[in-house]
Amino acid sequence: HVYFLDPLPIYLDEINRVLKPGGKLVWGCKFANLPRDNAEFVNVSKSAIVDAMREAGFEVSTSKVAVDEGDPKKNYIEVLGEKKAVG
Repeated sequence: HVYFLDPLPIYLDEINRVLKPGGKLVWGCKFANLPRDNAEFVNVSKSAIVDAMREAGFEVSTSKVAVDEGDPKKNYIEVLGEKKAVG
């Protein structure tokens, strides 16, 4: 999962390299429910992940996925990256 990929830019460059144009990468992230003091969780910032994906050449969008409006810890954020088409 994206939380554990270190260093993230190297992984994203490789994913972008092997995807065909228009190919997609999707992360489902629960940013509100992550340990902030755990050294294993190195990518816990939505903005930093989105920035790294854009720097790797992806077009990026995010959207909230509501699983349970009564318990925000069950909801997650979809982070979608699409490899830009050649042309």
